Amino acid sequence: MISLPLADLSWALPLAASDALGLAALGALFFAFIFELRGRGKGKVFSDKLAQQLSSVGARTMLLYLVLGGFGCWLATSGLVTPPWRGNAIPEWSWAALGCASASALFSLAYAAKWRWWRDRKGAHLAVGGLMVLACLGFWATLLAAGLSVLTPSGVRLPGELFPRGKLMLLWAFLMNAAALAAALGPAVGAVYLLLRRSRDDFGRDYYVFGLRSLASVGAAGAVISPALLAATAWLAYSGRLGLGHGPALMLLPEIYGCWAAAVGLLLVAAVLLFRVRAAEIPQRCKASILLAVLCMGLACLGAGAGATPLLLAG
Repeated sequence: MISLPLADLSWALPLAASDALGLAALGALFFAFIFELRGRGKGKVFSDKLAQQLSSVGARTMLLYLVLGGFGCWLATSGLVTPPWRGNAIPEWSWAALGCASASALFSLAYAAKWRWWRDRKGAHLAVGGLMVLACLGFWATLLAAGLSVLTPSGVRLPGELFPRGKLMLLWAFLMNAAALAAALGPAVGAVYLLLRRSRDDFGRDYYVFGLRSLASVGAAGAVISPALLAATAWLAYSGRLGLGHGPALMLLPEIYGCWAAAVGLLLVAAVLLFRVRAAEIPQRCKASILLAVLCMGLACLGAGAGATPLLLAG
């Protein structure tokens, strides 16, 4: 009978909550760059304005995530608390993640600040946006690699190897899930930001109809894809194809399958709510649906992360 220590489980929710912020930032910044490309390529003013607002909320969320992440790293190494993976750290990946995190903060601030000044330097701004996206993607890849290397005690690492043998499939599975959650969370958080800023900015009714429908469409797509990927990851883990030592027995633990089943259900509810916003004649009036969709996505991230962390610790 496999069991998970409560001390291990107590770390799952804080990690998942901070990761939800990071995924929201990643999704907002990525789609800010996409909407700017669309606006510059087709001359659409609304797309460019939407990119400006998405970059603003994305940069702020990224900074908040990095501050909380830095505090968590300090707490884990200060001796005040004892994380379950203590003594199993992989310094190579930790330094890579730190470097990518610093680059993400630098490029996201440069991209979001002084948008009017950048309008006369379109090529340079797009270059900064591309570097920002690459830095954010690199940060999440190295962060997940560091997490998997640290958390999985059964990983076999030969001298000179940076990653435990047999865990590469697990890394790809988690990267795909993170990308889908970012695609859902980022636009949804951006939609909330548009509603909060509407009375101050007031760019006109047509802009908010366009912006909220666009963000709802992208967010709903991410919220549909994410449950499918999560279910596929659960099946791969159950079938023993992700390099987890206990395979099927792990996925039968209520701490894991219960959290993931709840995450799938919440994401599907969020998708329905966002499709409702997209279909609305005046999406600005769907404030409750947008807020509830973001809440469901946040709780889904908690469920997915709370199930994944003990899965790794026991693997």
